[in-house]
Amino acid sequence: MVLPKTRYLAFSYHLFLSLFFFLVIFSTMYIFWFPGALFQASGGWEGIKIIAAVDIVLGPAITLIVYNTRKPQKELIRDLFIILVIQLSCLAYGVHVVHQSRPIAAVLVFDTFYTFKKQDYLDQGISQEKVKDLTTLTTKLFYVETSTDTDTFLMEHVKSLLGGTPLERDITRYKVIKATDIEKNSEGVFDNNHSCYLYDIETVYNTGRICFSPKTQRFVYFKTENNLIETEATPSAHGDTKK
Repeated sequence: MVLPKTRYLAFSYHLFLSLFFFLVIFSTMYIFWFPGALFQASGGWEGIKIIAAVDIVLGPAITLIVYNTRKPQKELIRDLFIILVIQLSCLAYGVHVVHQSRPIAAVLVFDTFYTFKKQDYLDQGISQEKVKDLTTLTTKLFYVETSTDTDTFLMEHVKSLLGGTPLERDITRYKVIKATDIEKNSEGVFDNNHSCYLYDIETVYNTGRICFSPKTQRFVYFKTENNLIETEATPSAHGDTKK
C-alpha cells in the first residue's frame, strides 16, 4: 500500500475525502431533510454545524496530529484505521441526531406554518404507525382548514388549546397542500417577485416569515424576526408587502 509521504499530504488527502462526504450529506439535508428555506428556518444550519465539526475538523485534525512517516507502515495503517473508525462512528451519530431532528411535517394553520419532527408527535401520544404514515424522505406539507374570518379562527384556536390539542397538532385535520388550496384560501401575502406567499412560521429554532410557492411546493426564502425589524422602514429586498 502506498501511503502519503508527509503528514501534511496525509492531512490534505483526508480533508479532501471528508469534504466530499460533507457535500454529499449537505446536499441530502438541503434537498430532502430540510428542503428549501426550511434549512434556515427549521434547524438545517444547526445540524450542518454538527456534521462539519465531526467530518471536516475532527478526522483530518487527528490525522495531522497522529500521522508520522517514521512509524512502520503497519503501524501507520493501524493508526489510520483507528482514525477512520472514530470519524465514521462520530459522523454516523451526528447524521442520526440531525435526521431525528429534521421536520417531517410543515403544517399551515390560517396564516402560520408550524414544523414538527418525529419525536414531537410521539411525545404527543400519537402511535408509531400513525407517525410513520406522516414520515417520508422529505418534509410533508399539510394545512388545517379553518375559518377565514379572523375572529372566528381565534375562537376556534383558543378552543383547541383548551381542549389539549392545538390545531397544528391535530393530525386528524391534516390535509395535503395543493396549489389550488393556497391560491384560493391563502391568508398569506403574495410576493410578485418570487411568485410565493408570505406566512409567519414557528419552529423550535426560529420564528419569522417564510415564502411558500404553491406551484413548486417549495419554501423560497425565510426572514427571521430580526430581519423583519431591520427592514421594517425600508422596502424589502424581496419586494414583499407586509401584512
